[in-house]
Amino acid sequence: DLVRSRGLGDVYKRQGVAQITRTLFRANIVQSIANYSFGGGLYADTDLTIDDSRFFSNTNLQAGYWESGGGGVFANGGVTMNNTQFISNTDSIDAGGLYAKSYANVTNSLFQENVARTDSGGMIARGAAVMIAGTRFISNTATATTPAAPREPGPG
Repeated sequence: DLVRSRGLGDVYKRQGVAQITRTLFRANIVQSIANYSFGGGLYADTDLTIDDSRFFSNTNLQAGYWESGGGGVFANGGVTMNNTQFISNTDSIDAGGLYAKSYANVTNSLFQENVARTDSGGMIARGAAVMIAGTRFISNTATATTPAAPREPGPG
């Protein structure tokens, strides 16, 4: 079920629970001229479990002003993550490091020097249940000085 995709991250998972263990995602780029793009390093159209992995210098560039998220990872479901690093990832709109459309359980992880244009350089979790423990957020940046244009809903 792992499929390469030019518009949705380096790896695209479309069903079931995506499980990533001891994996490096480095210097991947998604560049889209469509109204949305997601996941510079990884796009999961489902729940996602990540253990002992690194997302380094991945980029998600979206030319329009609609919806974009997850310079390192975009999950269209929830995320459970342990001992994972997001370092120097970039998104042209939201969440330089991690964007989770649902719950997020993050333990013993690091978000450092990630950049987004509008919302959260480090991480966005849109679900009601967010648990973060033993995790460091260091020098993440959202660079916008004015509000972003209205957005349409993307996948999900």
